[in-house]
Amino acid sequence: MRTLIVGSLCLPLCLVLGCARTGARSNWSKEGIVLGMDDRAKSNQLSRESLEVLYRENLLQEYSKNPATAFEGLLAEILKEPENQQDTKLLFAAAELANVLGERNAPPWNRRPFIKRRGTPPAAEPEAPNPSQRLTAAKPEVLAYYGLASYLSYAYLTVASGNLPTHAFHPRFRNACDIYNYSLEQTLRFSLDAIPFHPKAFYRFDTPEGVTQAMFKLIGFDWQAEDIHEILPTADYRTDEVGPSSRRHGLGVPLIALRYGNPDMSVENYPPVCAFPVTALYIPHETLDLEVTDRRDTIHLVNPYAQETIRIGELEIPVEADLSTPLNYMLNQTGFDSGTWSGFIGTDEDTQGAVFLFQPHRPGRIPVVLCHGLLSSSRPWETLVNGLMDDPWIRQHYEFWFMQYPTGKGMLWNAADLRRSILNLRRRLDPEDKDSALDSIVMIGHSMGGLLARFLSQDSGEAFWNATWTVPIDRLDLTPEERDEFQRTLYFKRLPFIRRVVFMATPHQGSPIAMRPLGWLGTQLVDLPKPTRMFIQTVGDKNKQYARMSLDEDYFTSINQLRTDSPVLAALAEAPRSPEVHYHNIVGNAQGVGEEGGDGVVLLPSARISWAESELIVPARHTQIHEHPLVIKEIERILRLHFEESGSN
Repeated sequence: MRTLIVGSLCLPLCLVLGCARTGARSNWSKEGIVLGMDDRAKSNQLSRESLEVLYRENLLQEYSKNPATAFEGLLAEILKEPENQQDTKLLFAAAELANVLGERNAPPWNRRPFIKRRGTPPAAEPEAPNPSQRLTAAKPEVLAYYGLASYLSYAYLTVASGNLPTHAFHPRFRNACDIYNYSLEQTLRFSLDAIPFHPKAFYRFDTPEGVTQAMFKLIGFDWQAEDIHEILPTADYRTDEVGPSSRRHGLGVPLIALRYGNPDMSVENYPPVCAFPVTALYIPHETLDLEVTDRRDTIHLVNPYAQETIRIGELEIPVEADLSTPLNYMLNQTGFDSGTWSGFIGTDEDTQGAVFLFQPHRPGRIPVVLCHGLLSSSRPWETLVNGLMDDPWIRQHYEFWFMQYPTGKGMLWNAADLRRSILNLRRRLDPEDKDSALDSIVMIGHSMGGLLARFLSQDSGEAFWNATWTVPIDRLDLTPEERDEFQRTLYFKRLPFIRRVVFMATPHQGSPIAMRPLGWLGTQLVDLPKPTRMFIQTVGDKNKQYARMSLDEDYFTSINQLRTDSPVLAALAEAPRSPEVHYHNIVGNAQGVGEEGGDGVVLLPSARISWAESELIVPARHTQIHEHPLVIKEIERILRLHFEESGSN
């Protein structure tokens, strides 16, 4: 590492000499106030310590007249003697001055460009950048100075890590990390502002001497390079809401990666627009774990789930990470939950229950499947997932899958669709049945999602058939297709790989709201898909003498099946439970005790069950129970228990 500075500063020095000659002169004779550590990297003024370095090198007066030539002089001093390249004061001052010059050359009206989504996947074979196409007049200087700031701050960290006790508690060390992160972020911002991202194409970083080509390289991902279609800075999309988040301070620029998926869900189980976290790192002549490159012009796109740290000299430094903002973007800004209302009222006849992944499954990580409730979507799970992902142990051993389904359709049909979806996904991910983690899935269901979890983890027996018909299936007048549909919805086996279920605010005995005027109104709004309506009508007309109830459309809507007198819930209570499945119950109670207690939607007696292995009652309302800190702690406890009892490695 000691030859790093000598051999590699020559090219950056040549580039910046061109910057100084072509850039406009600025007269900054007075220094502003000293900013706090978090803002230091965004300042266009030098710190007092760096000014003292310029004073010692007889460059302070030149800095007040022309900062660019003072920077040239400082770099020349660093290159003059080998020992100067190990001088942390000189290196830090040069890094800070390069960053200051980048800030001063950045357009004041667009100092931090906002990278907007383009929304169109790039061409499969992108053309190489045309060197004759230049960025705006100000950007070559901006990119050159920010690039040097990243390089020099990395050089400082490399040298400082060799004598960590001396440097670890000095403000320069943290400021050098901030300068590195900010200057690299600015480099990406000004480049992506003009040139669409594509990891397979050469990427232009303009300088006054011409075009520098750079490659993006993926580190630690199960995605392929062609799976990343756009990248966005997470800083532009962070929310101000206070709550659990999964962020880690360190080195690198947190980004949101976007992948545009295949609309044919029979091919894959990713959302149409999938967002996931990435951290960008620029490391000259480095060894990053097992990935080695000798190119200066490589920007590494690191998977912050898999890469917790990087080695800088003698020191392991955490990789900066923001796992929460990509999840928020995914759930709130990609249209992932756009079908909530249409799925409830049944206007989208093609909508079926499905299971979604946000990242490729990694063998050995146990899936936690989250199933939402009535008139809801995956969005309410955000706080819970953030709270759990903040634990590195959880990230190492678990991954999260999301169920989406049209909530107006009755539970029998939704359970059948979800059962088929997760079975197909299980086969696709592990066709040879070698991944034991996929045999130990945990399912968490909120409200009606908890009831669906029961449908997937229990056998039907004869309970659902007997609740609907008075004679065996062979006595009914059915076509082969109609018989298959009944076998799919009324006769089913539990999914053997779902080994633990957590209920959350689940109406095991129904909800009185479904029997009130609001429930009646909801039933009137629901319109089952046409094929489902035709099936009910046709089978009912041919076999009405054997039906235990009026086989009309209302009976098969989810709201009617949530009534306290629902035959479906009565049958579910009779359906056998396997001793191989562990059940836990989380109950909300925000309005009383005993028969008067409940979460505002589900009464306390309906939410409680005697056969759960554990039960936790929290003071939370129905729609906020996911966010309660005691719930997050309880889920973490259950996941640790599950990992221990499942014998996972």
